[in-house]
Amino acid sequence: MTRQLYTGHCRPTRGHDSPRAILLGAMIAALCAGTLMPTQAQVNGSLSAALADPFSAALISFGTGFGILLFRLACSRAMRSGLARACVALRERRLPWWYLSAGAMGTVMILSQAATISIVGVALFTVVVVAGQVISGLVVDSRGIAGATRRPLAWPRIVGAAVLAVATLIAASPDLASSSVFSILPLAAPLTAGVLVSLQMACNGSITRTAGSTWVAAFLNFTTGTLVLAVVWCITRPLMPTVHLSEFPRMWWLYIGGALGVMVVASQAALVRGLGVLLLGLATIAGQLSGALALAGVAPGRDPVRASTVAGVLFALLGAAIASLSHRRSS
Repeated sequence: MTRQLYTGHCRPTRGHDSPRAILLGAMIAALCAGTLMPTQAQVNGSLSAALADPFSAALISFGTGFGILLFRLACSRAMRSGLARACVALRERRLPWWYLSAGAMGTVMILSQAATISIVGVALFTVVVVAGQVISGLVVDSRGIAGATRRPLAWPRIVGAAVLAVATLIAASPDLASSSVFSILPLAAPLTAGVLVSLQMACNGSITRTAGSTWVAAFLNFTTGTLVLAVVWCITRPLMPTVHLSEFPRMWWLYIGGALGVMVVASQAALVRGLGVLLLGLATIAGQLSGALALAGVAPGRDPVRASTVAGVLFALLGAAIASLSHRRSS
């Protein structure tokens, strides 16, 4: 009997399932989760521009996600039981309290999207996030930080990470060529966000393992994230223009960022134990580039699909495939 990758509930696999098939399924799930992230970034950036207030946009995004998960908590006995297990583990110090900061780490990404995408553009933003995520993913995996399964720095993982970083540069190369020094200065925010993504994944994996539910990890993320953003929102009120309720944009799609975030966080929490932080991050990044390609192809009024974007997506998929070789050998 083989062992199934962790998906939030521990159960034996069927006899015909193979580790390779399970790995492929988990990689596809991570790719699908990654495709949602460009849309989330675009939605949050558009809402920020419409409100002229990135802090309100971020709070709305996290707040709607928190509302969705609060409703699910009220309707799910299993989720409430999982939350109770997590609280007991926190009280008994089997689960470190600082793991709850995973939600605050997520707010850095949302605030970065809302505050800097309009300045640096999606392409440059993505390149810097990927750089931070790849570096931190290697460190978190190799050191077993935040309860992550310790995985050695085998050559396929390093080569795969390097190929994927190159893929992101290729995809963004036309926009990078036109970037000015002034657009590079705000990149400290997305770089920090990228570094924290891997640590957030590791914390969520530990919470999921303790609670036995991916939704508990997502709920705690959005609870702490919403609280942090509420404090930030209050502090920044004197600096931001007042927006009356009647002035909020009417386009419904500007308010789906929270729902997309719930799906991404829950998926990552479910998959991180089986794939590891680095491999999950690489598969998610490949999904991000694929999602950006799809968004460019179907969204009205957007630029036509460029050869560099297609080449970047293909290289990203190659990088994720190379990195997965080390996982297969260790299975």
